[in-house]
Amino acid sequence: LESAGPDRRADVLAADREVRAAKAARNLARAELLPGLAFRLNYGHENGEPLVHPGLAVTVPLFQHGQESRALARAREDRAKVELERIENAATAEVEGLDKVLQLAGLAADSLAARALPRVAESEGMLRESYRAGKLDLPALLLVRRDLLDTRREYLDRLLDAALAGIDLAVARGHFQ
Repeated sequence: LESAGPDRRADVLAADREVRAAKAARNLARAELLPGLAFRLNYGHENGEPLVHPGLAVTVPLFQHGQESRALARAREDRAKVELERIENAATAEVEGLDKVLQLAGLAADSLAARALPRVAESEGMLRESYRAGKLDLPALLLVRRDLLDTRREYLDRLLDAALAGIDLAVARGHFQ
């Protein structure tokens, strides 16, 4: 999962396609500077005879040289490039932030597993022994047991946080597109 970057995300791919479309529109606008060529075939009658006049038609842009369309295409391409850069930067920042969240969530779960869970198991053993020996009544047993279960629930919550952070990171990297 780590190899893929935010460049696989749908929003980044869409912005990249917009840049490509703007480049194509700019190339098309450049072509408007060239004169248009067309083959012609005139057909008519003269003195009862059919006449066919093949020819070539050339349109010369006297007043309209495509300046407006080239300027619009250039502006569209520039805007698309800026938008692509903005989206890529936002996606990279999101991935870096979620990677940090995943690391911290994993550290929190590992810390609870290393420090608290062995003490919970030890405490449960001592609690059972105290109850069997009659040193502890049932309400006290249940109260302490609830606290121990809260510690286990806290550990499971940290594991859930880490798993959800991993899913968020995978989505931000574009794995589920």
